[in-house]
Amino acid sequence: MVAAANFWPQKLALSVFIRIKIEKGDLVPTEFRLELFHNNNKLAVVGGNIGYLGDGADQAIADGIIALPLSFPQLPLSGPGTINAKITLFRKDKEVISISPECGLAIVFQEITNN
Repeated sequence: MVAAANFWPQKLALSVFIRIKIEKGDLVPTEFRLELFHNNNKLAVVGGNIGYLGDGADQAIADGIIALPLSFPQLPLSGPGTINAKITLFRKDKEVISISPECGLAIVFQEITNN
């Protein structure tokens, strides 16, 4: 049996798939930044350019979808708690929108005993 105090720190492999709908007339973002927090402490930051086919981001996208598949192979967790996220979209270095979902991912330690 492993005591909870001896269990931490742990590394968590996490993948997220973010889909954002861009409607006709919306300002089309060209960059993104995703921040992950563990118990309100910054855990990871990833960002980059958003690529487009055809006319590119200078044209409005009619009912388009931005898909961002992201992987974090080893997130260092110091203990139980909650992982929350914030995604910010930019258009040429100007913030278009920032979203912080109210839900999060609960991280718990569950001791299993054989009785």
